[in-house]
Amino acid sequence: MKKITSESVRGVESSRTCGKADTPRVKNHYERSAQLAQENRQRHAKVESLTQELERCRAELTATEFSAVTAHGQGRLGEPFTVVETQNQSLINLFVAATRLHSNTERIGVLTAIREILSDLIGSQAMAVFEIDASANTLSLVECIGIEPEPLARIPIGSGPIGKVAATGEPHFGNDGDSRLVACIPLKLGPRVTGVIVVFRLLEQKQELQSSDHELLDFMSAHAALALHRTAAQTQLNAAHRSRK
Repeated sequence: MKKITSESVRGVESSRTCGKADTPRVKNHYERSAQLAQENRQRHAKVESLTQELERCRAELTATEFSAVTAHGQGRLGEPFTVVETQNQSLINLFVAATRLHSNTERIGVLTAIREILSDLIGSQAMAVFEIDASANTLSLVECIGIEPEPLARIPIGSGPIGKVAATGEPHFGNDGDSRLVACIPLKLGPRVTGVIVVFRLLEQKQELQSSDHELLDFMSAHAALALHRTAAQTQLNAAHRSRK
């Protein structure tokens, strides 16, 4: 049996004192962990919901409908089949976007996912992602492709179409009479705007955004913001762990 010495007693008392001093930090750590856990549960619930909806739409494409359309071309069943096929593809795109965004735990991975979604699913040839710097009341460019980054490195909130989207939280589209960009979408956590996604130019073979593209951009507004917020919170949590070691 280990002998209890005065040194070990003093060590226990010292540990208790340190534990009391660290109580606020420990409490903050657990609150952060609980917040991340809640966000992860919400993320998995959304992905599960999208998966179920995708399977439901796939079930609607019955073998009978497919055979009839194949046999008779664009006959009486052609139009309903095309509508269901379009809806099915839209749900697939949403599922792919959700998976790419929320499967990444690192900030660089989320930014890469946003770029790939805009390129592969929207057909963007030039895009940018901005985040709000509240201390300077500006938007800071954090990711881009197909544009010169220097002129857009920092944009005052409220200035131009991009700054106005950050100020109002309302999307802006090129068909509103602005030929400088195709779409400008706010990144939002609830009512709070955290950044902006901009599509400057589409691929040559794509003339304009479709209804499914608008649906995907609306989806990105909330989910890309949540994914970036989650990685920032995880980075802070990891830093807190390292400081305790």
